[in-house]
Amino acid sequence: MAFQALLLQIFLMINPKQRLIAVCGLIFLFATFPSQAGLEEGMEANQKGDRQTAFNEFYAASFAGDERAFGKLGGMYLYGLGTEKDYVKAYAWFGLSAQMGDRYGQRFQDAASSAMTPKQVGDAERLLQEYREQLNLSETSHEQ
Repeated sequence: MAFQALLLQIFLMINPKQRLIAVCGLIFLFATFPSQAGLEEGMEANQKGDRQTAFNEFYAASFAGDERAFGKLGGMYLYGLGTEKDYVKAYAWFGLSAQMGDRYGQRFQDAASSAMTPKQVGDAERLLQEYREQLNLSETSHEQ
């Protein structure tokens, strides 16, 4: 409790502009933390063999915009781990992963497409575009 009082005292001593910067920093920190936690929890669950929890965590992290989870979610769909096999969704998530600079994303996207019909590839391309829009990503590459 004494630590919290000290922090409050320090916070009140700084000027309003610095307070605003501090508050914005805290909001950013806590707003981004859940997606990071989802990825880490997913990795831990996957390592323990809890595929359902891993899938749920990778799914949440991906839709929260954690690009590190895109390929992991694609793999869950590709192999049917924690979810039904879905090559269309695997293709879309691997496409996003490749776009974000994952060096294996394109290879896995190609693996998914090799098990798909031309119609499914078209569906997957449309889904990939939907995900880009939902996540506010452009079609251009982002190099890591």
